[in-house]
This record gives sequence, structure tokens and C-alpha cells, in this order.
Amino acid sequence: MDLDTFTDLRSEMLDKSRFCYKEASSCQSEEEFEEEWLQHYMLGKISEKSAENPDKFLYHYQKVASFLLQVYCTNLSH
Repeated sequence: MDLDTFTDLRSEMLDKSRFCYKEASSCQSEEEFEEEWLQHYMLGKISEKSAENPDKFLYHYQKVASFLLQVYCTNLSH
């Protein structure tokens, strides 16, 4: 496999992954959204690997931190 083919396949797979994670998040109800942080983490990784603007993947990582902080603070108070 040459480099151009690999680059095209990589880009295609990242686009498919992004689409799947976004579709998965739109299919879940509020009660099922316990692992929303994971979807934002994966979207951040996809954005980072796609060499997108750092604002985009940092947004997702910030959401991850916010969700995890919310979950752990809630669990610690019980």
C-alpha cells in the first residue's frame, strides 16, 4: 500500500468514525447518556488525528473533563 492510499483510507475511516459517534449520541435518551464523556473523548481523538483546529478537539476534551468532574463530584457526595 502506498502512502497516498493509506492517507486516503485513514481520512475515510476517521470520517466514518466521526459520523458513527455523532449518530450514536443522537440515538440515546437523557437517562442512557451516562457515558457521554466517552463519546466526547472519541470525537476529540478523531478531531486531533484529523489535524483539525485545536479549538475543536480541545472543546471535546473540555466536555470530557466537565462530565467526569460532574459524575465524580456527585458520587463523592453520596
